Amino acid sequence: MSDYTPSSFAMVPGSYQQTMLPFDYQMGLYTPLYATNNQQLANISMFGNGSPYNPYVLFNNPSMNGQLDPLLGEVNDYFFPSYYGVLIANSTANVLIQNMPQMNVQYTGTYLSAANLFHLPDSNTLGIVVY
Repeated sequence: MSDYTPSSFAMVPGSYQQTMLPFDYQMGLYTPLYATNNQQLANISMFGNGSPYNPYVLFNNPSMNGQLDPLLGEVNDYFFPSYYGVLIANSTANVLIQNMPQMNVQYTGTYLSAANLFHLPDSNTLGIVVY
């Protein structure tokens, strides 16, 4: 979804809904990048073919506001983030992860209250996991 304008609509049970996301470079990277196989890795890359001499290069266009959606600010029982900024798993392709923007999330609601209660920061930067 990086570099595309998001879209939303109400689903009607039993109906078929199709939408097109218009390309907009200014939208930047506003969602985490997850890939659990080589094809998904290709889909979140700007270019490359995954070979050692032409590795995939992940989308790295920073978002205009520098913040991810607060819904991604969920934490577990130990206050570790529930989401990653980049997750690559089960891939045999070569990939470059460089010049990535900071994937900042602002805590809201009960997570913000808990952060304040325990004198923790009210935001976090999601990490990169290669598995």
